Amino acid sequence: MDVWERIQKIRETVAYHNRLYYENDAPEISDFEYDALLRELQELEREYPIFASPDSPSASKTPLNLSWSRRSTVNFLPREMYLPKITN
Repeated sequence: MDVWERIQKIRETVAYHNRLYYENDAPEISDFEYDALLRELQELEREYPIFASPDSPSASKTPLNLSWSRRSTVNFLPREMYLPKITN
């Protein structure tokens, strides 16, 4: 496998695991394993900048462009539970 193929494979793998984690709330690998993949990708892109891409998982602070995910949603309470009752 050449460098370009390895970079593509890591990007696909990271994207797959991002979807599992952020969309499905069902990670298959540990944070340690995920971080190792991302570090390898960053090192390869640093060593071979011709293969770096702005849409690479290594270039984004947020792995997916999600406005909501299972990890970021809040269980909303009925407003009666947190608003004081106002009586006249």
